[in-house]
Amino acid sequence: MPQFKRIRLFSNISTIGPDNILYDEVWVYKLTSDSGTIKQKYRIRYQRTDDARALGFSEDDMDGANMMLEQFGPAVSCTLEVWHNETWNRCLDWMGDPGESADDACRDLNEQFKAFITCTPIKEPFTSNVTPPIPPRRKKTGKKPPKNSDDSDSEPSDSDSSSEEPDFTWI
Repeated sequence: MPQFKRIRLFSNISTIGPDNILYDEVWVYKLTSDSGTIKQKYRIRYQRTDDARALGFSEDDMDGANMMLEQFGPAVSCTLEVWHNETWNRCLDWMGDPGESADDACRDLNEQFKAFITCTPIKEPFTSNVTPPIPPRRKKTGKKPPKNSDDSDSEPSDSDSSSEEPDFTWI
């Protein structure tokens, strides 16, 4: 079983009101497994903004983006990057409830990174109660597309059944 330890080195926060927040956490971790020990740094960057300019929109798209932000509220981005070869490399993106605090989003992403690095599954999924807007209905043409004989209405099954033991010997 791999051993994972981490410690937050520092955090930075910049706020310009409740809808414009930049928050960074920088961490170092140590992973010890049968194949050796890895020590690396990573950072989590959280941004919440209602300004399309801060999201990198071009001048042509700025008005439309600002209208969208006014209608739906601020945009949230939370990413985790690993320091490697003297540069930050994007590893994971957080997709959760935009109403969650920066601390909660960073905590979620931190736990997801631990699961990713140690290959230890998280038992409960991270859920969000945000309901996306309903897209407009398409007009019916009266014609149905032909159905292929190999189409199936069943969901693909998970191979993680209790009767089979997964092959994780490569870990």
